Amino acid sequence: MRLAIEAVKSALDDAGLSPAEVDGMASFTMDNNSENEIFRNIGGKDLKFFARVPYGGGAACAPLLLAAMAVATGVARVVICYRGMNERSEYRFGRPFAGVAPTGDSVMTDYHTAHGLQTAAAMMAMATRRYMHETGAKIEDFGAVSVAARKHAATNPKAFFYR
Repeated sequence: MRLAIEAVKSALDDAGLSPAEVDGMASFTMDNNSENEIFRNIGGKDLKFFARVPYGGGAACAPLLLAAMAVATGVARVVICYRGMNERSEYRFGRPFAGVAPTGDSVMTDYHTAHGLQTAAAMMAMATRRYMHETGAKIEDFGAVSVAARKHAATNPKAFFYR
């Protein structure tokens, strides 16, 4: 929660906005920080729009779309899109999920697990291999993205890879 609040406040400061101007919140379901708690903790005044999209990392761009739609339709004027998970508070990336409640979504999880696809990385590896096959992309091409991300993080004092 603290990471989410710090990130939201920093984004507002960077944009020159006050918490009182925020009237919308959007995230995705793999974030364990609720919209109303973040809104309350930043000092928000009138929450008119909030939304969560399922599917974890694959849904990372969807909150931006929801925010744009909320603003374009006049439902909200300032929508915060956030993500604030430290991988210690609920679950860690790269580890299989255990004890998933029986839901329609867990049927697909059970199917993947039975075939050895227990983590997001394993599932993405299948799609990545297909992409590489179809486009001729090499492992080094993906490495360049990782190197660039770490290079930029090295200059951000709030980033894990700073310096």
